[in-house]
Amino acid sequence: MKQEILNQKILNAVTGVALNNVALFKAIYDQQFNVIEFHYLPIISENIKLTDEYEEQISFLSKYLNARETGMFEKLLYLIKTGVAIDDTLSYSNGNSNKWLHIVVQNIRDIILISMNDITEKKLSEETIRQLNRLLAIKSEKLKLLNAELKTFGNTAAHDYIDTLRSTYIQLEFIIHNDGSKLSDAGRANIRRAQAGIQKMKLLTEDLVTYMQIPALNDEESPVRLNEILANVLRNMHNIITETGAEIIIDPLPIIQGFAYLLFLLFSHIIANAIKFKRENEIPAIQIRCCQTNGVPAKVSSTNETYSKISIIDNGIGFDQKFAENIFAIFYQLNNKFRGSGVGLAICKKIMSVHNGFITADSAPGSGTTFDCFFPQLKE
Repeated sequence: MKQEILNQKILNAVTGVALNNVALFKAIYDQQFNVIEFHYLPIISENIKLTDEYEEQISFLSKYLNARETGMFEKLLYLIKTGVAIDDTLSYSNGNSNKWLHIVVQNIRDIILISMNDITEKKLSEETIRQLNRLLAIKSEKLKLLNAELKTFGNTAAHDYIDTLRSTYIQLEFIIHNDGSKLSDAGRANIRRAQAGIQKMKLLTEDLVTYMQIPALNDEESPVRLNEILANVLRNMHNIITETGAEIIIDPLPIIQGFAYLLFLLFSHIIANAIKFKRENEIPAIQIRCCQTNGVPAKVSSTNETYSKISIIDNGIGFDQKFAENIFAIFYQLNNKFRGSGVGLAICKKIMSVHNGFITADSAPGSGTTFDCFFPQLKE
């Protein structure tokens, strides 16, 4: 009866191990009761033979030739002595290559249950991944250095370029002021056109620098009160708002997770456009509204997340809806009658992307334009 209980315990142990190469061994003692070897016990169907009544005795050391090299034999001795189960990874050399085994060993009354799984392929894959990660880290560091150099070069070049444009503009202004009487009307007009071209290049350069710098933020995201951002925008645009008599109504707006400086740029560009593209002899009227929405228009994304939709609605000249996506492309200018760089709305789109959001435009000629900015709702 005791033998049957023992057999059942061993069977349960075997069944509970989901590893390869399950084997049973019996501890062999010398006359001083020291373990000197382990003999293999074959598993025949559901019967476990625990006696030595089989033709050939197979020792542990003869079945596992690398047992001493890997320290496996010593681990079994420790298991017999302490009864503490073993769950370990062993490595050993096999010719010109290394091998790894994951072993689980249990002791049930001098019967050793060994489950072994060859994890060499897994180990080699992990090592390959570690090597690739090291190479990736090195290349990433080099890329950071190159980007830093490029940023420095771009900023320096842009700064020098803008200074040159400014200096050229001033020199032309000096010519008109001091030598204007000597110039023909056509000559003065040509200089003014050259100055207008210089101003356009200066604006384009400044906007391009802004566009290039958007991903390279040193600040961390933080909760931003949009009403405070818009208050700063209106203060900054006080002169143009006063000159045009623009009427701007702002609803209570939410707090979002983002970058205050970029959000300042976003609303500055959109409001500036609303004022610039006003209808002739009509006061610009701008409304800034907010609502909660699930998802965004299908043409933009298929996400079903909850967004805060900030709508900037104007009564300007509008445009044909078929150009609603084109206007966000860099350098795209829908109306050449108005001064601009063609970069402003591309900056807005990039800012929304940095905030994991979207921007869309709805318009019709003569009916104004609505810019909808979708911001992921701040999770509490």
